[in-house]
Parts: sequence; structure tokens; C-alpha cells
Amino acid sequence: MALDESQKVLGVLADHAQALGLQGLIYMRLGEPVLAQKSFLLAEKAAPLDADIAHNHAVFLCEQGRYKDSFERFDSAMNRPLYSEKAKTMWVWGVCSHKSGDIQSAQQLWTQSLTVKATAETALALALSLKQQNQDIRAAEVLKNFNGSEAASAETLLLGVQWARQSADSETSKRYTSILRQRFPNSTQWGALQREAFDD
Repeated sequence: MALDESQKVLGVLADHAQALGLQGLIYMRLGEPVLAQKSFLLAEKAAPLDADIAHNHAVFLCEQGRYKDSFERFDSAMNRPLYSEKAKTMWVWGVCSHKSGDIQSAQQLWTQSLTVKATAETALALALSLKQQNQDIRAAEVLKNFNGSEAASAETLLLGVQWARQSADSETSKRYTSILRQRFPNSTQWGALQREAFDD
């Protein structure tokens, strides 16, 4: 068990930052917020410049509804020059901002995340959020740019078909349908499109 392994390490090295950080994650998943917070604080004390620890602590704090503290940790992770997962941190920070009610900041973070590394989950979050804010043109543009890349997914392509049909854009609908069929013939989304069952 991961908790046992981390405790073994801490039995030898009480201030082992990675073991403390792992312990914090495990306690978070076990629904033990007090123990999780204690582990994360000790991990940060042992390795104050560790971006992964700051990111994971931020996720925990967001789940606890402590948004200000969470954002400070996300910002700390982003300010580590050698940190290679900045796109991931911006994506999750955006999710947390959206959860806190700061829609504009969430959209800005997702836009930045897409420029670093385009992922389907980020493109979908940004496009859907813009759509909910009645910014249909921007939402469609986000989806268009993403679906025109190699990162396009079955889910983003299906959403592109739906939106194109809603706006009576048959050319775009046909193009996305063709890409979906060619690249993801065994996907749930292609099956749903064939059945016209978009809610599957």
C-alpha cells in the first residue's frame, strides 16, 4: 500500500519531501483533510521550491474550498522556472477558479494552458464555458482551432459536429464527421453520431 511505503520512508527520513507529499495525496483521497494538510505543510517546509508539492497542495486546498490559499500554491508552482507541467497546473487552476465563481480567470488560464500544451479537456472546458457565457463565436473558434490540430479528440469532434449543425454549417459538420470516422471509428462518439444519440 502506498501509505505504508511512504511511512516506511518517513520512518528513516522524517523530512523526506516527496514521501510527505505522497502521504498528503493519500490522506486527501482517504478523506482525511487534517492529516492531509499536515503532510502537505511538512512537505512544503522540507522542499519549499518543489512545484509538484505546491500543485498537489493547491488541489487539496481547492477541494476544501480554500480558494485564496489554493491560488497562492498554484502561483508558486507556476513560478518555478524548471517546472515542466505548467499546462497541467494552469488547467487545474482554471477548474478551481471556475469552481470559485471566477469565470473570467478560469477562461484566461485555460487559454494560456492551450498555448503551452493543447489537450482535449482544456479545449472542452474553455469552449463550453464560453458557450455558457453566450460567447458563441469565441467558443466555436476555440473548438475550430483545436479540432484542426493533431490533438483533436473524438469528444471535441462530436461537439464540433453538434455545434455546426446547430448553426446550419453543413460544410463544417461534414468535415468533422469525416475526421471522426477516419480517426476514431471505434469510439463511443462515432457510434453515437451514427445513431444520432448525442447524449450517449
